[in-house]
Amino acid sequence: MSESERTPTFWLQWINLKRGKMDTNQLKSSIKSILDRINSQKYKDDHDLLLLWIEYINLEILQNQPYSIINDLFKLLGRSNIGVNHSLLYTTWAKFECQSKHLEKAREILRVAIQSKVQPLNLLQDTLEYVNSIDGSDIPKENMHNVDLLKVTQGPNRRPLQEKLPRSVSLESHFSKRLEESGEYTQSF
Repeated sequence: MSESERTPTFWLQWINLKRGKMDTNQLKSSIKSILDRINSQKYKDDHDLLLLWIEYINLEILQNQPYSIINDLFKLLGRSNIGVNHSLLYTTWAKFECQSKHLEKAREILRVAIQSKVQPLNLLQDTLEYVNSIDGSDIPKENMHNVDLLKVTQGPNRRPLQEKLPRSVSLESHFSKRLEESGEYTQSF
């Protein structure tokens, strides 16, 4: 397969195979190199391209990059129309804004996605409902992977959010579960 024929799915699988063999800096550098090679306009609606970008953003967050750098990456995705039809972009961005204690910005991101009818809509609605129920004082300052942002709902009929997840449940596992239920998410990162 030539370089130009390699799809985001190919690169995501490659990263998943190499993940355990690289430290964080190598992994981030590899993903950045891949993102620079991929024709983003050709694959802008490709779910796996969005997953590569989110993987890269998560690595930046893990390395405690400043808010402005992470925020600029999310804005770049929006300006480039990468992943704008996937709820994963908006829930991930809202999660980051909540961790940064920018609850109103998180709400606005989710409202825009809901108004645009990004699917699955119930995931966005559940996320917004939860963000509306918090005041920011109960969000820990540590890494965003430890923030409990959503309450799991079952099936196509949304149930009202009743309470936050216990602090022992990681946000990543919760988001993964909700996205798997919706069919939006198939890779772990």
